[in-house]
Amino acid sequence: MNFATQSLMKKGVLNRYQLQARVFPASLALLPVIAVPIAWDKDFLNATKPLIGIVCGSGFVLLLAQVGRDRGQRVQDKLVDAWGGLLTTVFLRHRNERIDAVSKARYHSLLAKHIPGITFPTPEQESADPKAADAIYASSGEFLKNHTRDQKKFEVLFIENIDYGFRRNLFGLKPVGILACIIGTVGCGWKLWLDHVGSTPGVSPVALLGTLLGVVLGLAWIFLINQRWVERAAESYALQLLRSIDQIGGKPKAKSPEVKTARKSTKANKD
Repeated sequence: MNFATQSLMKKGVLNRYQLQARVFPASLALLPVIAVPIAWDKDFLNATKPLIGIVCGSGFVLLLAQVGRDRGQRVQDKLVDAWGGLLTTVFLRHRNERIDAVSKARYHSLLAKHIPGITFPTPEQESADPKAADAIYASSGEFLKNHTRDQKKFEVLFIENIDYGFRRNLFGLKPVGILACIIGTVGCGWKLWLDHVGSTPGVSPVALLGTLLGVVLGLAWIFLINQRWVERAAESYALQLLRSIDQIGGKPKAKSPEVKTARKSTKANKD
């Protein structure tokens, strides 16, 4: 983390989520390309340090954050379609067996107590009108997200959210990352070859490291960063979001006027 990034975080312009889930993926995607000019000119990094500070300070870091976010959101729309909905919605369905029936019934009951106007469907009602049931589950997911924004109280959830955002945005940047690895591997590898066949003794350590970096990252982009890799993080985040209902404070939703009237009537009869 450079001085410009630290300054942006201290000023509140850049937060921890933006840095780790948005800036880091975009920076990782560009890393092999950055290694090429450094491999060819060992003084390149020192010569460009003032320029790097100016570029980062002028908003380049924020631009990286926006690029990572936009690419991630594009791919998320496709993932949600493949999953059949947001995973919190999917997991709350009676017909989904990712969460055991007892825990799911408890989640339904607790959510119904906290969200005004919500009545969770039975399995039969869900089967008869799945779209209406999904609307209730989606609303419950929004309720949970809106009531779990305290990063200290819901620290585990916050970390899971960062992990998911990091993987999702990396997956969105996959074409860019693979292209950057090709450029980095060829650029640094060519310098490595010239050092090997040339009269200059030894080879450039940066060229060697840059070539290895391009190869290793390229293999990671191709074989590791895929839809299932993102889905695992999304599942962990969705499950932790549902578990957070146990930590949500505050009073349950107010009783309806009919319930209050019935209680008064019962009390009067007892008296």
